[in-house]
Amino acid sequence: MIAKTEFSTWEFLLDDEFMGRGLIWPKHLSGVFRGPWPSRQAGAVLAHARDLVATLRDFRNRLFHHEPAWKRYGVRSEADALQHLQEKIDKAESLLALIHPENLRLLQANGLLRDAHWASTAGEIRRFQHLAQVHKVNSLGKLAGLVDRSALENSVLEARVYRGKRWKFLLLPQ
Repeated sequence: MIAKTEFSTWEFLLDDEFMGRGLIWPKHLSGVFRGPWPSRQAGAVLAHARDLVATLRDFRNRLFHHEPAWKRYGVRSEADALQHLQEKIDKAESLLALIHPENLRLLQANGLLRDAHWASTAGEIRRFQHLAQVHKVNSLGKLAGLVDRSALENSVLEARVYRGKRWKFLLLPQ
């Protein structure tokens, strides 16, 4: 039943109207949110969780409806858009850590958060727009230089190799 619940249900369930005597949150708040609390007051924790869920639900809806992820009031430049995307990732991390620190650790161990942060950089956005520079590799020295650059800049680089036919590769630092 929980897996079938819509995201909006969680936002509404986190409303402080469920915080009264004999209701769900006084008894279960510490079992649901097992990570570090931003406050000692249960009501403040519930409000914090609701704000995180509401923010992520709005963002999820924007993506689901194929609207630009970077759009919001006040975004006027590429830097604003990238900061907005990073803020959304930070909100997701905060919610996951509040639910249980192990959730966050698993995402970090599998590189998913690193990849989300990478995908929200100017270089990666240009690569997704097919505007990134493609580096022609015609020697092992050139390839080694690109590998070093990718690691040093912590960025994904596109390489093209001609060996009878054209091959395209991505260099990803780990």
